[in-house]
Amino acid sequence: MTVPKSERAAALMASGGALNILLDGGLSRAKLDSEHAVSATRQIGAFTLDQLSDLALRMGFDEIANCHTREALQLRQLTQGRESKPVGCRPKVYPALGKEDIDRLAATGDMATLDGLTKDWAKQTWLSGFMTVTYNQHTKDEKGSD
Repeated sequence: MTVPKSERAAALMASGGALNILLDGGLSRAKLDSEHAVSATRQIGAFTLDQLSDLALRMGFDEIANCHTREALQLRQLTQGRESKPVGCRPKVYPALGKEDIDRLAATGDMATLDGLTKDWAKQTWLSGFMTVTYNQHTKDEKGSD
């Protein structure tokens, strides 16, 4: 995703928000299914948080990248059945980040373009996570049947 430097904070916030919507919806549905579905959803969450961390790092937001890496680790620990406290780093690293940019872009009508880019990025990232987790599970199941 190529975003002008002046819009990177807004893009990062919008990308994270779009991922949250996808992940929250997936986790809500998974809880209705089984513990296996919850585990798979957490694995997808860890994958997407790694991707969000990478995006933050490439945009120059090192503290935010570190926060999302720690969140991904926490999800992996939960998936493995280990106790893990919530990371809770977002309020510290995201205060007012991008708010001025979002307000400016909304006022000029340019937020729609950025919103489309970030939603597409989030969908592609979530789908990549889903495919990776599905492939890994399939491979694991095949090895177990030998």
